[in-house]
Amino acid sequence: MMWKLSFSHLSTWVALVASLGLGCIFVLSLYVVDPGLPRDHPTTIRRRIAAILCTCLAAPGYLWLWSDGAASGGTPLLDVLGIRWVGLLQAFGYPLLLVAVLYAGPIVQHVTSDEPWYANERKDIIVRNYLVAPFAEEFVFRGCMVPLLLPSLGVTCTMVFCPLFFGLAHVHHLVEWAKRGETSLVTACINILFQLCYTSIYGMFSAFVLLRTGHLVSAIVTHAFCNMMGFPDFGGVRTHSRPALVGVSYVMGLAGFFLLLTPLTEPSLYSQ
Repeated sequence: MMWKLSFSHLSTWVALVASLGLGCIFVLSLYVVDPGLPRDHPTTIRRRIAAILCTCLAAPGYLWLWSDGAASGGTPLLDVLGIRWVGLLQAFGYPLLLVAVLYAGPIVQHVTSDEPWYANERKDIIVRNYLVAPFAEEFVFRGCMVPLLLPSLGVTCTMVFCPLFFGLAHVHHLVEWAKRGETSLVTACINILFQLCYTSIYGMFSAFVLLRTGHLVSAIVTHAFCNMMGFPDFGGVRTHSRPALVGVSYVMGLAGFFLLLTPLTEPSLYSQ
């Protein structure tokens, strides 16, 4: 029998504490199995992938603990997580098109460059960065966390607070940089602050997409695409062989993104 969950009884503070606890479990799982090796060492990657997937399996149970068991109604678990068949094809294609438009500048920049688009990465790093990380982070920080926050915080505040937990979850990289001693503490803090801002802004977009489409897969595919593209190389525009073309592509991509943001996430497209 499918679980039916309800979080309408949670106060704002309880919902925030529950979300914070979920984020802490996600991060701590990375270190419970930490072999003390560099982040990209094959053993570290294998153990952390296993730990994160176990966290994803346990996350629905965590939601059940916070759910109102006495509630007469409730929403089926899969619907709570944003996992459904209706509108699945649109949920995969339209949001992906949206972020592709946003990245029009970087795409043109790479295509018209003589440099190789992608470095030769190991298969385990590819699996971690482009498959496991997008799935696990969206499943936990959007699929599981948004339902906890939404009843008490509402749509707007959920889109603000949920990404903050997502951004804070990346602060643990400071520990790894400090352990390796590759950068100074000041540089590491600056990098973390930048990453916190960047991931929080992206998290707002991802939460927006999930709430509009009702599909977790929309958040996952856009996350994977953004991971593949990386942060835009704005500094490389001026040194590019065709700076005008690339610059216009950046501007047009950003303008197109905001023009298409609402139409391509219109809930009726996804039977939402």
